[in-house]
Amino acid sequence: MEATVEWVEVEGASLWTARQGSGPAVVLCHGGPGLWDYLGPVAAMIDDLATVYRYDQRACGRSTGGPPYNVATAVADLDALRAHWGLTDWIAAGHSWGATLALAYCLQYPGRARGLIYLSGTGVDPAWHAE
Repeated sequence: MEATVEWVEVEGASLWTARQGSGPAVVLCHGGPGLWDYLGPVAAMIDDLATVYRYDQRACGRSTGGPPYNVATAVADLDALRAHWGLTDWIAAGHSWGATLALAYCLQYPGRARGLIYLSGTGVDPAWHAE
């Protein structure tokens, strides 16, 4: 299914986005930080079951934006996208750093998250790095 591309203005940035499919809303968060959306093939696998939203995070890929580059800003950007599209809630899904972002979003906005899909995340506690 062909994706509809749109740039969405959020505080301090213009985010490249893509939307495809129909059904319950799912947002796909790419890894990095510093990478850009590579989850188009995943979106194509589920767009017959869900409306899939993808985006390039702040200052990544086709998106613009300046600091701060932190989890709080990434979560705020994600929620601004949800509000822009008029969604009351969605399933937050992410891969690698994107899984951490999706988890942080769900923890901050549990009433706006219908579910979490956490794929190969970086972990909740960075203490595992010592091992």
